[in-house]
Amino acid sequence: MRWKLLSVSLLLSLLSSPLSSACYFCLIDKNLTDTLCTGYKLPESSVQSYEECFNSVRRVFLDDRSVAAAGRVGRGYEEQLKTILNRLIAEVISVTRGVVSTVNRYTYLLTTAADQFKSEAWKLPRASGCIPPCGYQKSGAVYNCVTCKYDGCGFPLDCPIVERTVHEKNRTALECSVDFEIPRDAQFNWNYVKEVKTNSLNLFKVVTSGSDRWFTILRTRRSQQGTYMCEIFDQEKSIVRLFFFLRVISKNQIAEAELQELFDSSLHSDWEGAETKAETEAETEATSLSRLTSAIDFLLTPGNLSQDVFIYITVCVSALLLLPLLCTGIVYWWATKT
Repeated sequence: MRWKLLSVSLLLSLLSSPLSSACYFCLIDKNLTDTLCTGYKLPESSVQSYEECFNSVRRVFLDDRSVAAAGRVGRGYEEQLKTILNRLIAEVISVTRGVVSTVNRYTYLLTTAADQFKSEAWKLPRASGCIPPCGYQKSGAVYNCVTCKYDGCGFPLDCPIVERTVHEKNRTALECSVDFEIPRDAQFNWNYVKEVKTNSLNLFKVVTSGSDRWFTILRTRRSQQGTYMCEIFDQEKSIVRLFFFLRVISKNQIAEAELQELFDSSLHSDWEGAETKAETEAETEATSLSRLTSAIDFLLTPGNLSQDVFIYITVCVSALLLLPLLCTGIVYWWATKT
């Protein structure tokens, strides 16, 4: 009886220690651990030691991080983890019952049980995964057999604001929809704040509440511009909030926008035409100058022309240069004679 009381106190102290954070202590029945350590004897003195037994358990199931990784299963499967581990520890107890076992033997049996636990645990379904960027997602929660709790996705409840532009007097439909699974009996609360774009919760007023995920405005008015918030509840617990900023454009605004767009398009087209024309003229002038330069270079290059031809060209060029001077002299003589 004394040993049993001592084992219980030791177990409680180990469970409260930060070093005891291992899958074993989350999943195992405490009575099984007490029974498991009954035959544990110290090798030097063959004295029964619950504390050393618990330390052996902790080393095997804590130091090997793959045990904790195998225990990260989807929601609802932690009970199967408990069944697997309790069965394996019961098998170790059946082998050591009534037999004085050494530390090495206990370590071997516990290590074998841990390996078998990992093999079977990895066959259980994992969580379906978290879908960003927002919302509390049950399907993405993972059981953490180190903390004995579920790890959530860690996303905020508030989703980013989505902007919608609609024409005045047209029908508007907003859908409260997310990519992750929500309960079938979920409740949808629609809230509204006029004109401003915001996600400040204290500014919103409830518009409607019920099972309808759609919010519809048959003929949208300019006065209905503002932010609409849909909040989804699961058994009175908020799981996600979606925000829609509705911008309502009147017919006059549409006409002005279209006229401005037409003007900008025309101005852009004229500017491009002027640039193209200037570029074409510059290219033509450059081409002509290049051809003239090439011709002069050819004429001035020794060996390209014979001596007679060169003299002939020189005389022709000189005559062409003297011809205007000669014509001017004739005109002057004629004018003074008369």
